[in-house]
Amino acid sequence: YHEVLTHEKAAGRIRTQPENPKAAENHECHKETFPDYNMHSFFCPNFAGLWVVVLLKVTVWSGPSGDGKVDDALERAPLRRGSTVSEGVENPPLLRRETSQDRKDAVQGPEESDTSSSLHGSRSFLEPNCPEIPDKNYPMEWPILDVVKNWNPDVTEIPPRHFMSICRFDYATQLDAARAYRDAEVPFVVRNVPKMASTVKNWASLKYLTSRLGQTRSYMAEYSENNHFMYFTNKPNAPKGWKPPVETRRLTFPAWVEFAKEHENVQAKSLDTPHYYFRFDTSSAPWLREDLGVLTATGDRDGLFIVDRKSARGIFCRFGMRGIVAAAHYDGSRNFVTVMGGLRRYMISAPKNCEFMHLFPKNHPSGRHSQVDWSAPDLEKYPNFPQARVSELVLEPGDFLYIPSGWLHYVMSLNMNWQCNARSGKGKGRAGDLSHCGF
Repeated sequence: YHEVLTHEKAAGRIRTQPENPKAAENHECHKETFPDYNMHSFFCPNFAGLWVVVLLKVTVWSGPSGDGKVDDALERAPLRRGSTVSEGVENPPLLRRETSQDRKDAVQGPEESDTSSSLHGSRSFLEPNCPEIPDKNYPMEWPILDVVKNWNPDVTEIPPRHFMSICRFDYATQLDAARAYRDAEVPFVVRNVPKMASTVKNWASLKYLTSRLGQTRSYMAEYSENNHFMYFTNKPNAPKGWKPPVETRRLTFPAWVEFAKEHENVQAKSLDTPHYYFRFDTSSAPWLREDLGVLTATGDRDGLFIVDRKSARGIFCRFGMRGIVAAAHYDGSRNFVTVMGGLRRYMISAPKNCEFMHLFPKNHPSGRHSQVDWSAPDLEKYPNFPQARVSELVLEPGDFLYIPSGWLHYVMSLNMNWQCNARSGKGKGRAGDLSHCGF
C-alpha cells in the first residue's frame, strides 16, 4: 500500500476528499482515492493528533480497463543489455527493489493468493483476481517498458516483485476453473498434478535423466554465440544478406550438462559467450510418453491438456542453460508447457499487441517473431514497441502453463532447467487479432 500511495502522489493522480466539510476543519477522518486501482484509504488522527491509517479497503484489483496502468508517466529512456533499470532514470517508487529489511517488515494479508508463496519468493505487484470464469479483460497487462526496467530479460537474479497477473489453479481442487480458462482461450497455470509428482522428483536427478537419455547418444542442440536464440526455417525468399540466427549441432546429454554447469555461476559475465539449447522429442525419446503421460492423448484422462486429440503432435523438450533467452513469438497451435526442473520466466502478451511488436513478416525465415531485442529495445528503430503490454510469471517444477493460439511469449532460463510441451490443434479465441498484423 505504501508503494502505491507514494507512486500515485508522485504522479499527481491521487484525489483527496474529506469525509465531510467539518472533517476538513477539524482534521477528522478523510479519504484518499486511487482512480487506477479503485482503491480507497481512510485516514484518522489518534488522540495524540498524529495521522494514522485505520482502514484500507481494496474493492477491485485492477483499473476499469484492465490495462494495468502503473507507470504511464515514467520517462522512456533506452535500456542497455543486462541492465535492471534504464540508465539515467531512477527507480519509480512502485518499482524499487526491496531490501531484506523490507521483506522482514512486510506482512502478508489474508486475502493474498498463494501465487506469492513460491520457490523463488518474488511476489506480484498486484495479485490477480481469479474467478471461476475469466473476466473479458483478463489477464491484466502492463506497459512493456515498465516490466523490462523492473527486471531486464538478460538478468537471471529474481527481484522481490514482478508483474505477474496469470492465474494459478490447483489441479485437485480447481480443475473446473482451469477448464473454463482453457475453453476461453486465455493463459493460466495449473499445478500439483498428482500423476506428475513422481516425474518431478525423478527429473530432479541428473543420474535419472542420464539413464534415460544415455551416456553416448547424441541429440539435437541449437547453438548461439550469445544468450539470445531465435527460431527460423530455411526459405528460398530470405532477405539478401540474411544469416541463420542459430546453428544446429549434436551433443550428448552429459556433454551439455558439463557445458551448462560451467555457465551456472558466471552468467552475468557470459552473455556474449556460446550457449546451447538441448532438445529432443518423442521420436528420439519414446519414454517421454511414460514420464509425461498427461501430455498424451491416451494419458490425459481428465481431458485438460490435450484439447484436440486428433491433432496431438507429441511431446517436445528443451533443456536450457542459465541466461538463455528465446525471442518473442507466437504459435498457431494451442500449447501446454511444463517445467520439470529449474526455473523459467515467461512474458506473455495478447494477440492484439502484435502491431507494437514489430514482427517479422509471414514469408521471413523468422516470421511470427518480434524483431525487437527486449533486453535492449531500440526505440528509434521500433517506435511502436513502448505501446505493447505484457504480463510475466516464473514457472517452477510441476507447473503447467497454457498458451493459447496466437499469444506472444518470450522465454528466459533463470538457471539450468528442463521444459517440455505438447500442442493440440488450433484455438480461435483472440488469435483473430493477428489479422491486422498480416497473419
